[in-house]
Amino acid sequence: MAALPPEVRPETGPRKELPPQFRRTLVDYYTREPAGTVIVDTPNTYLYLVLGQGKALRYGIGVGREGFTWSGAEKVSRKAEWPDWNPPEQMIERQPYLPRFMAGGDGNPLGARALYLGGTIYRIHGTNQPSTIGTFVSSGCIRLTNEDITDLHARVKVGTRVVVLPGREQATAVTTGVGSSRATASRDKPPGSPSSSDPPAKRFTPREIAAKLRDIDALVAQGQPLADATRQAGISAATYHRWRQELGAQNSEPAKRAAEPAQDAPKRIVEGEAGAVREPAPASKGHQDSSGFEE
Repeated sequence: MAALPPEVRPETGPRKELPPQFRRTLVDYYTREPAGTVIVDTPNTYLYLVLGQGKALRYGIGVGREGFTWSGAEKVSRKAEWPDWNPPEQMIERQPYLPRFMAGGDGNPLGARALYLGGTIYRIHGTNQPSTIGTFVSSGCIRLTNEDITDLHARVKVGTRVVVLPGREQATAVTTGVGSSRATASRDKPPGSPSSSDPPAKRFTPREIAAKLRDIDALVAQGQPLADATRQAGISAATYHRWRQELGAQNSEPAKRAAEPAQDAPKRIVEGEAGAVREPAPASKGHQDSSGFEE
């Protein structure tokens, strides 16, 4: 596990308790959605399982970082226990240092359970980094603690309606009809945009960026959660992921230029683009196959 990059490396050491607001709890929640519906409150990092009569179970979640949020209505198309993880081509292009395959288990970034959403590349799943609950950190998937996803997995069925509310950076809300399967990704802020949680006036040189990445990786290797390591380094987790993404793109660019004729730089494909959101799910190879899905 030590060879894994920090963003997918399992947290080690004493586990910190979730902040009270992100612990699973019964709350008052009034909605027009029927009982059994799952509602993802992206900007507030909550997931609600509607129980009816003004009540819901609320779970703390981690959601997509800037440029990777999406909204719409889908249905649970498949459920899996301890799913494998095969990062899709789009994710490998942005982060070429990621593993091409990881078997299901305690160290897998998808955690203990997964709920697949329609034909999209997104899922609701567990995590091997519980300290990221309550943050904007993923490539668009919705993560819960392993305990919470196990609880939710047992309560919902294939066919359950899932409504994902827009994130703060999305310019317009998406309206979906009953039974529709539209998912719209945020595109008003590209992945390279500065995070709203970063100090706006601070600029880092390439040397400073490389030093901070080394410091953060060293802290994670010592057992610190990524969220704590980035906080100690004075940046947000979203900025860490953006820097890693940009560094990976720079490292892979010389090889691309040698292999391709001179032409305009190819457009980078991200799951935040509409074309990627509707990418069809791969053929099932068993209940644990998750090929072609983002983390």
